[in-house]
Amino acid sequence: AERLFGKGYDLRIFDANVNYSKLMGSNLAYIRQHIPHLSERLTDDLLGVVQHGDTLVVTHPDLGGASLPVLRADQAVIDLVRLPGLDKAGGRYIGLHW
Repeated sequence: AERLFGKGYDLRIFDANVNYSKLMGSNLAYIRQHIPHLSERLTDDLLGVVQHGDTLVVTHPDLGGASLPVLRADQAVIDLVRLPGLDKAGGRYIGLHW
């Protein structure tokens, strides 16, 4: 994410397992030192991330109880975890040859 951000990409990151406001200690120190822009990019709004993105990359199967949004026809989704139903959510689906 940091590399893409550094190249000028406008990123939004949804991760149900990371809550920036609850990070502390060495985890918080690592993020502040190595990936300081994470706090600006990380959100708990899955729908907002989906509406924002042209390309979505799914790297974890946990949506934190959020519903899978419908994708726009012009969006591409790269599914690295075989998220159930994602191949039928619209957009251009790219999976790992399941």
